[in-house]
Amino acid sequence: MTTAQSESLVSRIVEKNVQMLVEEFSIDLETAFDFVYKSKIFESLNSPETGLRARSAAYIYEILRDEYTAQQG
Repeated sequence: MTTAQSESLVSRIVEKNVQMLVEEFSIDLETAFDFVYKSKIFESLNSPETGLRARSAAYIYEILRDEYTAQQG
């Protein structure tokens, strides 16, 4: 996979996860993007060694949701 393909894949996953956060938690886009880009899951998505990019956006969202709810407390 080329760097461009990898970046495109991560971008699509981020967009889908942001959309799901907005819908589930009724937050605005800016807040959702800010959370995703600062999340541990985003760090993992950008690290090819984790293999997370090969997972579905829905699978990744489950982990992201857990991180979001834990942060909200």
